[in-house]
Amino acid sequence: MTHASRFLTPACVIALLVAGAPAPAQDMPNPDAGPEAIAKLGQAASVGAMLDGLKAAAPSRTILFRNVRVVDPVTGRVSTPNQVLVRNGSIVAVGRRVAAPAKAFAIDGRGQYLAPGLVDSHFHTNSPAAPLLNLANGVTSVREMDGFAWMLHWRAQARNRRMLAPVPYVAGQIINGFDMGGYAVVPKSIDDARAIVRRQAACGFEFIKVHNVVPLATFDAIAAEAKAVGLPLVGHVPHDIPVRHAADVGMRTMEHLKGWLNDRNLELGDRDYQVAADFPALWVVPTLYSTHESLRGKDALAVLDSPDGAYIPPAVRAELRGMVNEAPNRVLIARQAQLPKMITIIRALHQVGARFLAGTDADGGPYMVAGFALTEELRLMMTAGLSAPEVLRAATSEPAIAFRHPGEFGQIKPGMRADLVLLPRNPLVDPLVYRDNRGVMANGRWLSRPAITAALAKVRRLFAAPANPASRSADRLARDVRRIAASGYVFDAAKLANAATALTKAGAVGPAGQLQALADAENQCPAKS
Repeated sequence: MTHASRFLTPACVIALLVAGAPAPAQDMPNPDAGPEAIAKLGQAASVGAMLDGLKAAAPSRTILFRNVRVVDPVTGRVSTPNQVLVRNGSIVAVGRRVAAPAKAFAIDGRGQYLAPGLVDSHFHTNSPAAPLLNLANGVTSVREMDGFAWMLHWRAQARNRRMLAPVPYVAGQIINGFDMGGYAVVPKSIDDARAIVRRQAACGFEFIKVHNVVPLATFDAIAAEAKAVGLPLVGHVPHDIPVRHAADVGMRTMEHLKGWLNDRNLELGDRDYQVAADFPALWVVPTLYSTHESLRGKDALAVLDSPDGAYIPPAVRAELRGMVNEAPNRVLIARQAQLPKMITIIRALHQVGARFLAGTDADGGPYMVAGFALTEELRLMMTAGLSAPEVLRAATSEPAIAFRHPGEFGQIKPGMRADLVLLPRNPLVDPLVYRDNRGVMANGRWLSRPAITAALAKVRRLFAAPANPASRSADRLARDVRRIAASGYVFDAAKLANAATALTKAGAVGPAGQLQALADAENQCPAKS
């Protein structure tokens, strides 16, 4: 298996594969953590310092875009040259003539297009470089699809502009019939399932997510409780539950085409495509890019040896090289054959007028690279029959509606968050142009292309060789982590806890205690404001 095998027992990995879900690769607390956990936290600290440096250098107060052609994904129109004024993270004015202070930081976009930032509607943060890689590709929001409390702290710090990162919208921890190595929570009864939903709502999660193995009675109880607490039900249509029933009880987004794709054998399943037209508040998140996890042979090598492959952490990259020539088995063969079937389903859904969101399932799975993943997903969606404007809406304005934040992001209008991308070509014609952006504004902070390029070069250098756990002392690591955290950066709590475990074994009890205290704080639900 992939790096997922570091966190799951063989039995659990097999269960995941039979259930039709990629084995998760997100870090989980590991009592056997060793020096590699120290090295991983060191890498995270290095990336955190990079993001802090970018944040400090980025113009962020009053910024005026001049002579830009404003792209509206909803109407499919592009304006004549306009001005866009941003102040403290919000769009203040859009028009031919905008009154701006003389000291406003000015960006001349003559001949260029200003478009909304992209949204990855199905994401699993794993690599410490994921926030930077997403921003570099114009991804300014993500929906985290397996939420833990530390992600809610990240959400708060990204929203209040103390952490430079895409703004996350966070689903609760996956609810499933087995725990997926700690990745999911398992209801002990129907009453317990309802209690799980209430706890997630009280903690501050924004969606309730179910997975493949949830019995009908439990699923219905979860759906009813989600409705009672006012949260959307999202995720996989579980085994043996008709897609129409899932929609009827309120499922708002359906991931990976589950249900229409039979999760047990990855063959075509439920043929009720009309359900997507009958429920206007239902969105489909195909995640075609998730098929990367089954790449092997020359296709897998092509990813590792591509420019994008340089952004995969070295330990993960080494494991992936070991998988390249993995002998195919029944499950792998089925996975490698699923993309054409997924495209068949999308074409059928598109024909009846389904609403789509663009999501990738990056970046925890094999051969996946955050940020670069989303433009590849857009390409695959166009291959499946969506037009360029439809694909752009699926990655901008449609997520805002699906997430219940239609006035917050997804367009360029006064009062919306200033998540903007300057582009050399019209994304309504070529959505893949986001890879060639000339700069990205994340919640009002302007990252010029030279600044982004320099930061990416630092990541490549950081990931060029295996991390050395002895590159900094335990005291220095703890000091650096605390300093970066004090600036607003939020570390993955599992990475903190695992490094603390490893340092304790090495006799560095003091630094270990400091890291564990930070992990414990992040594992608490944030206080309600």
